[in-house]
Amino acid sequence: MSTTTEQVRKRAQRNTKVAMIGAVRTRVLDVDGSGPTILLIHGFTESADGWRSVLDMLGEQGHRCVAVDLPHFGRAARPVTTGYLSAVDDFIAAAVRQFDRGDGVVLVGNSVGGLSVLRAAQRADLPLVAAVAIGPAGLHTTWWMRLVRRVR
Repeated sequence: MSTTTEQVRKRAQRNTKVAMIGAVRTRVLDVDGSGPTILLIHGFTESADGWRSVLDMLGEQGHRCVAVDLPHFGRAARPVTTGYLSAVDDFIAAAVRQFDRGDGVVLVGNSVGGLSVLRAAQRADLPLVAAVAIGPAGLHTTWWMRLVRRVR
């Protein structure tokens, strides 16, 4: 499929900026549109860049989308914390509140981002419309990991 001039023009509307989310300086990729904000959360060792094609596709459909670099990854700051998951929980809660424009937020994450989305979905104080966890990490130990633990 060839890229049309209209698709290229719409992709050019994707913004990249540096922002403070909670106490963390990070990079934000976003596409303006309407409806609830779709907030995209990447997995372990990834960055917001992994969501570029999704941002483009959803932006072409007219949706408001945002992808952020989680603390310690991409171009985000590496804050000193006592627990990584609690720091990510705080960061995601701040991001949800910051990017909600009154229509709520659809929170989408993969891998560790998926686990974080499930953790955020349990919070009644966040304006979430929906939560989508894609292959959430850490929910169970795979058979081969259990085998490796026994061999040691």
